[in-house]
Amino acid sequence: MNTERRQLIKSGFNRFYSEGFTKWSEENVKKIFDGELGSDEVGFLQSLEDKGYIKLVGEADCFVLILNKIDEL
Repeated sequence: MNTERRQLIKSGFNRFYSEGFTKWSEENVKKIFDGELGSDEVGFLQSLEDKGYIKLVGEADCFVLILNKIDEL
């Protein structure tokens, strides 16, 4: 995964958390990433959750988890 995409995802996750979304939903993700990341990235994030890399429940640890493991993807 290239650095630019990693930074976009990191930026999006930081914004997702700071704007108070505490539960994963495709609708909330689209609100945050609309215009910056497309449907492929929304699908990518969903696949990360499906694989157990992330669980968006409002805890900061889930954001650290994806960033620590992102190079393994």
